[in-house]
Amino acid sequence: MATQKTWTATDIKIGTIKLGLIGASLNVIQGYAFVDGSGDVIEELPGRTVSFSMLFSELPANIQYALTDINNFMYQMALAKEDME
Repeated sequence: MATQKTWTATDIKIGTIKLGLIGASLNVIQGYAFVDGSGDVIEELPGRTVSFSMLFSELPANIQYALTDINNFMYQMALAKEDME
């Protein structure tokens, strides 16, 4: 018979966030892991995700601006990488 184990998570550690704009809808998924009181990831507990989809226009204005700025920055970085500035 398996031995029962207990872990106490005191926080979560946020992982990679993936954003996708499909038409006018923003799809978001972000992983996270549980951490203990020392701030260490509890490797025995599986990682989880949180996700949602919503219209870009329904996001708070500051988030819309930030995402637009990030997108424009990454576009410029891609142009620079390809010597297409």
